[in-house]
Amino acid sequence: MSKHHHALNNLLAEDGETATLETADGEVLATFGAATTIAADTMLGDLMACLIDELKTAPDVWQKMPEHQQQDMIYRVQQRVQSAIHEAVQIIASDNRPTIVATVESVTVKDGIKAVVTLPKSDAQRHELFDAAGMAVLLIVGGAAGYYGGSDQVKPDPDQPALNGFGDGEQTELDRAA
Repeated sequence: MSKHHHALNNLLAEDGETATLETADGEVLATFGAATTIAADTMLGDLMACLIDELKTAPDVWQKMPEHQQQDMIYRVQQRVQSAIHEAVQIIASDNRPTIVATVESVTVKDGIKAVVTLPKSDAQRHELFDAAGMAVLLIVGGAAGYYGGSDQVKPDPDQPALNGFGDGEQTELDRAA
């Protein structure tokens, strides 16, 4: 993993509008605009803005960036879009209903199924849960992970293109004839 990948773990929010991506040495790698806030009615625009921000912060056009810079950009875009997808799936699944993200601690099966869940004490919707005691609730199992596929198809352009018949699985006429 490159220093850029490690730096993503140190994304610093400077104020309500910008965030800076820094290495452990304090080297500024990128500055981003306001965090992406996804609302169901503006989801397309928010996802597009996420990608446009990356294009704006790119050091050069894609074709002129070396392979490692392209790979770093792919990684950043993947992380931002994955986060946006996670938020979008939660918004769509909730359908404007109060939701609480919880961890399933255990499940017991006897006459019925009993599940024990744990959630943060400070969750904004905890009172909704208190009021729902003894009532039927909608439990949605799963998350956004099912929507993260396909990122393995996005690859940087190699700094050194494959030579005819060598690399990237190409075969020469002699190999095919054998």
